[in-house]
Amino acid sequence: MRTLLFFSFFLWIPLSTFTQTIETLEANLNNQVGEAYINDALKLTDHFYSLGNYDKASLYAGLATTKAQETSLPNLMAIALNKEAKILLRLPGKVDKNRTEAIKKLTQSSQYTQDVKLKLENLEIARNIAIMRNQKKQQRDIELEIATLKGNFADVAIAEKEVIEKEKEALSKDLTAIQREKLSLSASKANLEQTLQAKESMLEEMTLAQIKSQVLLLEKQRLLDSLSFTKLFDSLSIANQRIENQELESQLSLQKSQRNLLISAIGVILLLAFGLYSRYTNIKQYNAVLEEKNRIIQAERERSEDLLLNILPKVVADQLKLTGKAPVERFEAVTVMFSDFINFSRISAQISPEQLIEMLDYCFQAFDQIIEKHKLEKIKTIGDAYLCAGGLNTSNSINQAHEVICAALEMQDFLQDWKMERIKKELPYFEARLGIHTGPIVAGVVGKKKFVYDIWGDTVNVASRMETSSEAGKVNVSAATYELVKNNFDWEHRGKIQAKNLGEIDMYYVVE
Repeated sequence: MRTLLFFSFFLWIPLSTFTQTIETLEANLNNQVGEAYINDALKLTDHFYSLGNYDKASLYAGLATTKAQETSLPNLMAIALNKEAKILLRLPGKVDKNRTEAIKKLTQSSQYTQDVKLKLENLEIARNIAIMRNQKKQQRDIELEIATLKGNFADVAIAEKEVIEKEKEALSKDLTAIQREKLSLSASKANLEQTLQAKESMLEEMTLAQIKSQVLLLEKQRLLDSLSFTKLFDSLSIANQRIENQELESQLSLQKSQRNLLISAIGVILLLAFGLYSRYTNIKQYNAVLEEKNRIIQAERERSEDLLLNILPKVVADQLKLTGKAPVERFEAVTVMFSDFINFSRISAQISPEQLIEMLDYCFQAFDQIIEKHKLEKIKTIGDAYLCAGGLNTSNSINQAHEVICAALEMQDFLQDWKMERIKKELPYFEARLGIHTGPIVAGVVGKKKFVYDIWGDTVNVASRMETSSEAGKVNVSAATYELVKNNFDWEHRGKIQAKNLGEIDMYYVVE
């Protein structure tokens, strides 16, 4: 019993302190401003949410959202909207209305933040709401967004393919139904044609009966010859009038029957044509939608391919797509080039960071175009240093060494022209040292996320020493590279130069 009282006493102290902290936060909330107000309101929201007091939690979440909107703090506003949505899903009564409002707040939360984790949480909650509502299409669309956000392009493609297959299946069923209706209408048409022929036969039989009637009347007239001329004339007039009336009635009846039959046939044909046209229009629309979706999928696939090739060489990218990994590979003869801007630190201290980045971007974009022209592989940029290599996609070491030197000379020509333009405008400019060396390296991709293609080995270190031992506007080449292309350029032999950690190395300047 004493032990129980002892522990109860010590447990009461932090609980009391925590209660006082919450009461203090509530009491002092209106004295806070800006971000501090929002953070305190969110703390109160989390506290009352954990206690199941959703009314109070909703109150403080709403205050946090309003203050974040007033102070233009989008990240905090996204968090507050996320919490409001989760609280709405806990409130009793008006469940469907609360779910609809929660969806709106989750959408707004994702729009106000760049935090992938928060966006994924919003999408997961929205997907659960779609599942509870049995909204298959919304659920599928949200799952596609989640897969895209996670970078699971294969899952996105598979999901899109499943959607297309389902739509194809639905279109196939509709086409089968159309064909069945077409067969049914064809049978109806045949029945109508038979009915029409029967009515035409009946009309022909009616005409023969009228002729027989006229013959009988003529025979009766011959029997009345003994009557007086006047009576005969009157009788003939009456008989003729009756015959004419009968003929008129027969013609009117025949025309009316033919008109009704023609109208019925035209109506059936028009109905059939309208049905077929409607089905054709629907199929055409479905095909257009299907073609558009296929085009979008193809465009997204090409865009993903371009993005991957912009990061990795094509051989590595293909291997990565096939197996999910890219093994490290050894190359026996690769020509590596380093470039570095002189007095970069001094220039960066004289201009704004925006101007410095603009100058770097301009120069590196030009370097990218030059090495792409010579089919070299850009490895990376490190601050103001630029690293590229030739021979990663070919085994011809002489040809790739020649292309690297040609690219280096073009880079120096570009920087010289740019320097003259900047001098005329009295603007700062960069000058670069370039170093080249040929030898064995190891290249590949390491890690599972944010793939980066890189190269390693003493060849990279020697190329770096070639650059640091060079001068502004010069291309400094090691003896190993010189031996491969010594007959293709003019040279200035510098002799053996001391290189850091490598001793003395034979070096050559390329003379343009």
